[in-house]
Parts: sequence; structure tokens; C-alpha cells
Amino acid sequence: MHRATTAAVDGAVAAERAAIVARLIRLTNDWTLAEDCVQDAIERALLQWPREGIPRSPAAWLTTVARHRALDMLRRRQNEQTKLQQLAIMQDPDVTLGPHDPLSDARLRLIFTCCHPAIALDNRVALTLKTVAGVEHHGDRAGAACVRVDVVSAAVAYEAEDRQRGYPLPGAS
Repeated sequence: MHRATTAAVDGAVAAERAAIVARLIRLTNDWTLAEDCVQDAIERALLQWPREGIPRSPAAWLTTVARHRALDMLRRRQNEQTKLQQLAIMQDPDVTLGPHDPLSDARLRLIFTCCHPAIALDNRVALTLKTVAGVEHHGDRAGAACVRVDVVSAAVAYEAEDRQRGYPLPGAS
């Protein structure tokens, strides 16, 4: 059985290796990654086929395994890059976030959580103001009036910034 496995792997590699590598290069834009993934697929074939039998189409099996490995590696790279960016942001508090930054999305989710309808309206307003702007609400009317003025000032300032950046404003046509 081991000789048959080796012969099947050798035959598939001789016939299809270049085509498999070319497909993976087109998928990943990374020659080294493509070569490594094909090698990994060959290694897995040599380990798995003696136990489970030679597949009907050894070249297709190698292509599928190599492709899955390449996609896994790309996902791992992307995940690692995202985590490194998050770590860099956490270490540098002066970093400003762009509109499509994952952390901006996290802040937006936090705002929506603060505004959840299950929370009483007064508590939603206070929680949102505290979370977004760091405003403390002490329950007195004078403080509430100051908060409203501060919120309106902040809203006007944010709207001016958005206009400068060219962002579309709600209700603008």
C-alpha cells in the first residue's frame, strides 16, 4: 500500500504540481506561500493516503488541500495583522481612528448598546453622554441644561468637522 501511495503522489505531483502552484499564486499573490501550501498538501497525502486510501483524483485532492491551507494562512496573517494594529493603538493613546477602523465600529456598537430601548430614556441619555463624551449627570436641572448646551455645541462641532471631511450629512441632499 505504501508503494502505491508514493506512486500516486509522485504521479499527481509530476502531472499537476505546476498547475496547482499557478492556481495558488493567482489566489494568494504570494509565490512562496503557494509553494509551501503545495508542499504541505503533498506531506499530508503521504501521511493520510496510506490510512484512508488513495482518492479517486489525487491531483484534485492535492489542489483542494493546498487551497484550504493557503486560505487558512491568509486568514491567520490577516488576524495577526489586525491584532498587531489593535495592540499598537492601545499602546499609543494619541492615535486617531478613521471612519472604517474596527475600533470605530466597536465604539459605534457601544453607543448603540447605550441607546438600547430596554434602558429607560433618561438613563439612555445619561449613559450615552457619559460613555461618548465623559459627561457626568448629577440629576439637577441646571446640570441637565449645561449638558444639553454642551451636547448641542459638540454636535455643531462634529457636523462642521464632517462637512470639512466631505462626509454626507443626514437630511442633506
